[in-house]
Amino acid sequence: MSDTSETEKREYQKKLGEDFGTILYELRNDWLTGLVRLKEYRVLFTDREAVGLLNAAGGAFTWDIQQIFWSDLLLHVTRLTDPATMGRHENLSVQALPPFCERPEVQAEHPELHAMVLELVTKAVTAADGPRKWRNRRISHADLGLAIDPNAESLAPTSLQQVQAALDSVHAVIQAIAGQVLNHHIINDIAVRPRAGAFLGYLKQLIKAVQYVDAIIDPGGNAAITDVGLAENFVRRVGRRPDRKEIFQVIDLREAARSSR
Repeated sequence: MSDTSETEKREYQKKLGEDFGTILYELRNDWLTGLVRLKEYRVLFTDREAVGLLNAAGGAFTWDIQQIFWSDLLLHVTRLTDPATMGRHENLSVQALPPFCERPEVQAEHPELHAMVLELVTKAVTAADGPRKWRNRRISHADLGLAIDPNAESLAPTSLQQVQAALDSVHAVIQAIAGQVLNHHIINDIAVRPRAGAFLGYLKQLIKAVQYVDAIIDPGGNAAITDVGLAENFVRRVGRRPDRKEIFQVIDLREAARSSR
């Protein structure tokens, strides 16, 4: 944890008490992580050029990655709005916040806060209802009816709009407390390092590089990818002695270049 983060956490604890302050601080951070994940998903999988680039480089594997990202988003928004306790375990969730707002010291200064937070928490849980059904029946568990019965009631599709609405509703809960008790305004956005964008940039450069190599080896684009003679000649042209390993590396590069067109 950075010095700035530690100072901010102590400020939350000082104004709200150690337990309430810690939970609100960590919940805010978990919500921010959800925003980051959503932004990265949008960069990678909602832009036509980005999707084309990923499909060219990864094919069906790109679809696997998208499904993993999507499942992670649904898991994230449902965790943020899960019950405060499940069996013997306590959860970091907006549903853990209303009891803290009932404390006498909080009620004394902010008598309306508990009712406000309780209403906003209810809205947040409702907003995450669609993702939660997918989490419960398809991601965390495999619903037997959905798996084997073609006539079973199908799950309504989830969307980016639902994920965004769920995160917005969690922000509303956190902001209600932060605004009243901490006198903080938490912006419903986050500036992130362009990790997904940088990845796409590197991927584009790699694709151009292997396509360039293939164009040098076979300018006309008519020779078979597995042409060992062309691969040997290329290895010699770059000043290396061709051996079996390097020849097949060149063939692999050419195959990657052709599949990415």
